[in-house]
Order: sequence, then C-alpha cells, then structure tokens
Amino acid sequence: MAYNNLRFFDSDSNDLNLLYDVDSDSWQGVVYLPVVSAGLYETLTLHILENVEGKLYNDLYSTPIANTMGEVSFKFRFNNEYGTSADIFLYTAALEAGDLQVQKELSQSESLLPSTTATSVSNGLKVIPTDPDTTPLVAQIALNSETEGFHIRPLSIMEVVDGVETREIARIKIYGEVEGEDERLRTLLTNMGMNLDDLDYFIFKDSNINEQSPDHILLNQKRKELLLQASEIKPFIGTYKALLNAIDFFGYDKITLKEYWLNINEQSENFGKLKAIAVPNQDTVGFLADKNKSSDLPNSNQKKTSRFSLVYRLNTPTGELDQWDMPTVEETMDYSPDEVLIKLYGLKNKLQKDYLPLQARILDITGEGDYFSQFNQNVWNNQHNIKTQDAGREFVPEKVPAHRNIFIEDLRMVDYRLTGPNQDFVALSPNDKLEIVDSIESFYTEYYDKNLNTFNTIPGIPIGAPLVLKIEKGLEDSWDFADFTWEDVGDEYSGKGVYNFTADFPSQNTFAYLKTLEDNGNKLLNWEDWWHRGIYEIEWKLIGPRGYNKSFRGPVYELNNFPLTLPYEGTYTVEAHAHDLYNVT
Repeated sequence: MAYNNLRFFDSDSNDLNLLYDVDSDSWQGVVYLPVVSAGLYETLTLHILENVEGKLYNDLYSTPIANTMGEVSFKFRFNNEYGTSADIFLYTAALEAGDLQVQKELSQSESLLPSTTATSVSNGLKVIPTDPDTTPLVAQIALNSETEGFHIRPLSIMEVVDGVETREIARIKIYGEVEGEDERLRTLLTNMGMNLDDLDYFIFKDSNINEQSPDHILLNQKRKELLLQASEIKPFIGTYKALLNAIDFFGYDKITLKEYWLNINEQSENFGKLKAIAVPNQDTVGFLADKNKSSDLPNSNQKKTSRFSLVYRLNTPTGELDQWDMPTVEETMDYSPDEVLIKLYGLKNKLQKDYLPLQARILDITGEGDYFSQFNQNVWNNQHNIKTQDAGREFVPEKVPAHRNIFIEDLRMVDYRLTGPNQDFVALSPNDKLEIVDSIESFYTEYYDKNLNTFNTIPGIPIGAPLVLKIEKGLEDSWDFADFTWEDVGDEYSGKGVYNFTADFPSQNTFAYLKTLEDNGNKLLNWEDWWHRGIYEIEWKLIGPRGYNKSFRGPVYELNNFPLTLPYEGTYTVEAHAHDLYNVT
C-alpha cells in the first residue's frame, strides 16, 4: 500500500502543501524557511500525520500506520548533493551545565503504528476501529550559517522495515536565506558622524537579549531608519529634541524622560529637595502627569540641575472603578527584570555618550506606578418626609368578549350600523351606541349558533373585529355608590332663587327632582356627575399594529359602555383614563 494519505505540517499547524507523485509513489515539495540573520538559528519542526477513517465513518488524523508487517519507522536524513548547504541540518537540544545546547544529527527516526492498527480500507483511507493515537512523527530542522545568501538542502524520508531501508517516502527541498550585515549602511552613518555598533542591537526594544549574536535584519533596518531620521537628531545633539527623538528611535515610546529641579527657596518646606518634572514637548503617561502642567518652569524657586531620569511604567489605570469606587489599574509587562538591566541601562549609557551635553547626566532608571487610596469618607443621612395622597377613583375597565381572542368579522353579521375601520363611534348617538353594544354582546353570545358564511368577493364589505369597552366596577350608577348626602344637594341647588331642597324629600323621587333642576339650566353638578362621584369624562386609548393609535374621549354616560371595531390583525394595548372635577386623571 502507498502512503498517499500522509499530511505534513509545520510547528504552527500550517499545511506544507506537498504533492504526491503517483509514478514514484512518494511526496515531493519545497519548504521555505523565514529569512534569518547570519549567526542565528531558524528552525522548522516537521510534523507528519495520516488521514484515516474512524469507526463512525468520519475523517480523522492519526499517527502514520505501517503498510507492512514488522517494525516500521521513518528515517529522516539530509542528502549531500552538489550545490547543497551543510548549514541546514537535523538537530536536538541537550542540557549541558544547566543550559540547552544545540547538537547536530545525521539522521532521526520515528516509529509508525503497527499495520494491524487498521482493519480495512474504505475509499482509499485506512479504517481504524478505535480512537486514534494523534502523536505526529517529528523531525527538527535548523538553519545556521555565517554565509549570506540562499541555502538549499534536500531532506529524504525513508521507510525502514526491521532495520532495512526499503524505499523513499518523501523528498523535500528545504530552502533558507541568510542575511548579514550591510556594511554600506555602517559606512554612511560613520561619514555623517553617527554610529550604530553591533552591541547597540541589544538596546533596541524589539531586540532579543537571549540571542547569541546581533540580528542583522533588525540592525540593518534600524541603520536605514537612522539615516532617514538623522536630520531630526544630529543637528540638535545636546538639546531636548535630540534626546527625545533618540529615545523614540530605539523604540521606547512608553518611556518618560524627567528632569530634576532643585528647590532653592529657603522659606519653602521643600527647600533643598529635588522635584522630577517631565521634559517639555513630550506625551507623558500616568495619573500624575497633569500635575506637571501646573509647574511654571524655570522660576525663582526652582533651579535647573541638568540631571535626568528614565521612567518606565509599572501599571496603567484602566478607567474603571472597583467596589469601593477606587480607580483600578492593570500591571504592564513591557520589561522583564533582565531587560531593565540590559536594555534600559544600555539605553542610558548610549544617550549619555552620544546625545547629552557634557555636564548633563542620567542619574537613575525608575519604575513608576499609580496607586490609589481613600483617606476621608464622609457619611450623612438626608431624611425626607414622605406623604401619601389618594386622589381619583379606582375602577376596573373590561372588554366584551372577555378572556378570549377576537377575530375580524363581516360586520353585517353584527349590526347594520357598523361601517368598518374608519367609523366615527364618538359621533354616534347615545341610543345607537347602546343598541350597537347590545348587538355586539348578543353576537358573541350566539356566536357558535350562527351561520357565519359570507361572500368575501363582494367589494365594500365592512369588516373589523367588534368589541365593547366598558367600566362595570367602580362607576356604578346607584344612589348608595354616589356617596353624597342631602346637604350636598342643598349646598349646590339652594339659594338659586327658584328651588329649596329639604331632607324630607323622598329618596325614590330624587332623580325626578334633580332632572327638573337640570332642565331649568342648573347643570354645574348634575345627577350623572353625582353617581360617578365627580368623574365626568372617560378616555379610551388604543395602540396597535401598523401604527394604529386612537383616542376616544367623552362623557361618562356615553363612553363607559363604548362599542368599537379593530381594523388589523395583531395585539392591542388599551388604556382607560378617568377625568374628575378636581383635575385628577
């Protein structure tokens, strides 16, 4: 069987896209290593898995399975051919005296799973009945050279059965490129009176202090940048501008340069003390940075010392508050302790040597953080009197039919006076309203007994969902519910020059008496208002689908039993508002 279902990946799980050659029964391809600096290592970890079929007929990746009986392994080795580079090699790492050391190897071997792991073949894939072992076969490849240019070396993967090489499984060309120092850039900088040596590489923020030699790729790039930025640094050496631009050139955008000022005011409590102030024209960071803006320097109290400090951040305020309303901070991990010792002290010496005037010094490198505390917390109680005032009347609005959904009907089946969605129900006479209410209530009472067949092809048929909005509880029209006394009646109607109400008037004739008063024009407080306890108007508000928004308002005796038809399918919200004589809604 062929190994045509192998898959080759790098250490980032990227497929190496090798091609299988059916004629030679082997894999072919080229793998490109990233460009590496002379003297440094670039590595590639080659992983090999096999595409198999699982017990659920699904595609899986497994440790490659042998095609023959016996102990089978893959042997990785580089071929020495004409034009190939011995600087590409197989390697392992061994611990010597507590440090990892690279050891070159002529070959590496990895064992395959036994051929009995696969029970059959389906659609060209080996079938395994159990969960696969997903440990890949691994080969470790490295490129390390002092010679600039490209390097090529073919890697062979051989099948070994019981200790004997049988055939070549894959042949992969490993291609790498080495970049060395560009001496032209060093010469150009020297001609301009500026220098950037190999040891300066370890000052850059992007450098790796664990490398065994400078990375010429980064160093060449920085020398090009310095050639372009020389006009912003070289003419201003000895000034703040050159110093700040140099710090930015080395990549330290979060470093703050502060200058020490000496207090020379003998009357001040801070006499003889130094105060660190951020150098002007620099974007400072930190919670206390704004306090520096209030310092007017130079002045008669502060003396310039030409002493500086490099300040890096330990934390950064997040802008959020904790449970005690204190600002929160998060730690910044821009520099490890080793990087502070190597990079920042290297930067200090570089600035001191090449960019500061002779009398100026950088005294220290300081880690600065923002920390918050709360010293005083005042607590007091504000007491407010709370009074409850009851106004208006409680009532219960209802709809007919209650506790069920309603449907859009042919309104001719309900009442002949119903004309459809645009009908003005407020304009109907009180008698028509009551009759339509009776028609709607009887329609739903006899709903299941009626023949509801209609002809929906006839134009102009009035349709809608009929219902009745009413207030049964809270506005009952009975004398006891009105909660009025005979004296109330006397206060309202006596002294008008026509009538004088007495307490001896029989209660059963009260309605006739009050109606007589109304008919003679005395309507400030009439019978209808009395038994509704001052409520004189009802307002219904309906909000529904398709922008339906209607409001109906009128006297209580006309709208407390109000017929209506709804035009659209959907859900409606109904509100009932009662307005009384005391301007309470």
